[in-house]
Amino acid sequence: MKRYLYILLFATLAACAGDDMYDNSPDGPLELSQDHITVGKSATTVNLGVTAREATWTLSGVEDWFSINPSSGPQGITTIVITFTENADPNPEPDPDDPPDPDPDDPEPEPDPDTDTDTEPQTRATETRTATLTFSSGGVTKTVTIEQLPTDVTPPVQSPEYDVNKQIHEDLLNVWYYNGETRNAKADYNQSYKNFYESYLKTLTRNTLEGNTWSQNNDRYLYSYIERDPSGLNYGMEFDLGNYDGKLVGRILYVEPEGPAAQAGLKRGDWFWKVNDQQMFNQINTAGRLQYNDRIDTLVNPIADFSPKLGMLTFRPFAAQLLDEGRTVTLTPTQFKGNPILGSQLIRQNNLAGEPTLTGYLMLNSFEPGYETEITSIFAGFKEGAVTSMILDLRYNKTGTAATAELVGNLIVPAEAAEMTFARYEFADGEAADSNHISKFEPHESSIGVPLVFVLTSSHTSGAAELLINALRGLEPVVKVVVVGDVTEGMNVGMVHKRITATETGHQYDVWMAAWRTYNANGDGNYGYGLTPNGGTLNEWQGDNVLWSDTWEWKGWEGATEDPLLERAMEFVRGISPLPTSRVLDNPSRKRSGFPRQFSVKANMLLDNE
Repeated sequence: MKRYLYILLFATLAACAGDDMYDNSPDGPLELSQDHITVGKSATTVNLGVTAREATWTLSGVEDWFSINPSSGPQGITTIVITFTENADPNPEPDPDDPPDPDPDDPEPEPDPDTDTDTEPQTRATETRTATLTFSSGGVTKTVTIEQLPTDVTPPVQSPEYDVNKQIHEDLLNVWYYNGETRNAKADYNQSYKNFYESYLKTLTRNTLEGNTWSQNNDRYLYSYIERDPSGLNYGMEFDLGNYDGKLVGRILYVEPEGPAAQAGLKRGDWFWKVNDQQMFNQINTAGRLQYNDRIDTLVNPIADFSPKLGMLTFRPFAAQLLDEGRTVTLTPTQFKGNPILGSQLIRQNNLAGEPTLTGYLMLNSFEPGYETEITSIFAGFKEGAVTSMILDLRYNKTGTAATAELVGNLIVPAEAAEMTFARYEFADGEAADSNHISKFEPHESSIGVPLVFVLTSSHTSGAAELLINALRGLEPVVKVVVVGDVTEGMNVGMVHKRITATETGHQYDVWMAAWRTYNANGDGNYGYGLTPNGGTLNEWQGDNVLWSDTWEWKGWEGATEDPLLERAMEFVRGISPLPTSRVLDNPSRKRSGFPRQFSVKANMLLDNE
């Protein structure tokens, strides 16, 4: 029996740097794209990337043989230009091997065509110039050694990740990913690991498995990604970004009980607009590519021993607006691991005819393994309660294993679904690729066996969550699937994973690469632009929904909820609205617009099938 290790991932948007820079993505309060620069004797310029994560930056150590612009900068990402003068002695001493100067009284000799040339007199460099630049920001200092040689022969400067990039190319790309093209495409290992991986994947003309397009500049983001020395730190919350009154604001989607965010007092629906006393913003850099602001990155990529401070906004009914009243919340990241089951209940509600209905409700924020027993127990309770319909809330579900997603499917479907295709995985053209791998529905002994399933979605719904929705819609008419919410992310691809350890530095690199696509029993799998709800498109940001409900539960026998998605689903259950006759369809085309969605919990999705 083969064991497959596949990965699904929601895209992250990396800050970009110039082609000649090393890694400029912030891993600490102050990061430099290079720590050593070597140039030849000729006048030249070199770019250097500076990322100041917490405060403005300054530098010292500039010598008279080079200039730097700018010599200080704001918090964020800055590209500085170092301009070198020629390394030549303006008053060179005579070389003893040179012929003596001619006597002015002697007649001018006849030119010798074999020895005389028309070359200009040459200046000679005296010695290697060296300097040390010291960068300071927020109490942290880092240095860059600068060296200008007395010759035009410049030894090659090798990226610290040269060997890692080579290993990624030879052991991963060539094995899994369009191996014919990767072996013929030029690979420049002499750059940062992130720049190499991302730029190389975008050069592959047959790379159709990556993400959608940001509308600002038509630049495609990548599902494939790489991390160095992943910390596992998180804040135990998720947030979204949007516009309010001309400001870029963040809104807490949910907070995991007992996590760092919960302990700091944050809750679902809270608003914030500042990080470390600085207003958040997005920007388009000089290359025309969107890069998210470093203040947002502080929340997306937590670092050890650093606690960001959120500047909160408070809703005041008398003013009917969000106000900055000076409230702040400080977050301290930990290696917290929350429970993906955020809520479950049995909803009892009469329909329009006065007949009781019983509906199971489960909110799963991931399909992470380790909670199979608890999930099965919840469905056993639904089965004992004799539910007739199921509401599966996947609006924030973007991580986990497909094995868990398949388990949930098997806990829902009736016996008629047995041996029907759950998913077919079609691999990219690589040496290690299996031809096809098919998994089938196997209804669980605790299956509720309902013919009607409602799935609540948002633009965050991704990966294995979409895999499950696609699998369920492939069962119609055995199971009727009604999706309520927003168009999903559209990640219909899976990944392979490899961990690489650098021999010299000991750094570990987790590499995730899109390598396969998935299809259901009907062959549906082209939902790369998302799955379109057939039960009504609703968005939690729409309208004047400033005062957001802090819960999505259904309250009491009489029935009440402030959550628009759950309310719409229950309108179908109770017969207030007729069930849609259409199927869940692939969204035909869409470019991402607005702000990149960023999350404080890493979005790896492990797909582990046997």
